[in-house]
Amino acid sequence: MKTMEVIALCMWLANSEGKLELIEHTYKESLGECLKSSRIAQRELDPMRAKFACGKVTAMVELDKSGTKERWRIVKIIDHGYKDEY
Repeated sequence: MKTMEVIALCMWLANSEGKLELIEHTYKESLGECLKSSRIAQRELDPMRAKFACGKVTAMVELDKSGTKERWRIVKIIDHGYKDEY
């Protein structure tokens, strides 16, 4: 596991009080790939409950070798440029 700056697709979901919480972050190879994934996800989910954003984050990552190809997996976001409440 190592710490590095990566592009991540971040997802915020509204909790029972309606406050958005960062609940998921997915590594993406490039900003273009991230924006494409974000557009697809926004069409699939209720925009009042879920928000998506792409950006550079500092994260603890590990190489995931479980699939057919190796890819980075974000274990924990250490620092991001987003407000606490999206």
